[in-house]
Amino acid sequence: MFIVLEEIRCSLPARSALKISIYRQVYLLTREFNETYRHLFPVLKSLWAAVIVLTFYGAIRFHGVVSFTLLIFGLNCAIVFAFMFGVFAEINKRWKILLHSWRKQVQSNMGIYRKTLDSLTEQRIFIGNLYFVDKLMVLTLCKVISDVAINVLLLN
Repeated sequence: MFIVLEEIRCSLPARSALKISIYRQVYLLTREFNETYRHLFPVLKSLWAAVIVLTFYGAIRFHGVVSFTLLIFGLNCAIVFAFMFGVFAEINKRWKILLHSWRKQVQSNMGIYRKTLDSLTEQRIFIGNLYFVDKLMVLTLCKVISDVAINVLLLN
């Protein structure tokens, strides 16, 4: 999807009908992805965060091979977690860049293009019904996970 968004970002007036058609197709794919997975992500996020916290806790509390295994597993989960939500945040960023570059290219005398561009919206990956994924959300989520892991370690 990133490649498609990057390729249609180039000059809008050249083959604009095709580019807007591709935009609408990618828009529908993103929308269907949201409708399919938006209610699964809160559960996935909570379970994944709990696994990361517990594996780091186990890696510090246990000794030997078990500690090393839990550390590797916890790091692997944390990296996949950050990468997955980072990619979702990148989708939002790419949509913004695409629409901004198109709006910058269209002059005021191109009325039909201006009206079409005003109707286009950026897409986001939603988590539940309350919020969407962006870079700040990913950083906040990583901070919360590290804070919870530290608090669990300090409690015991």
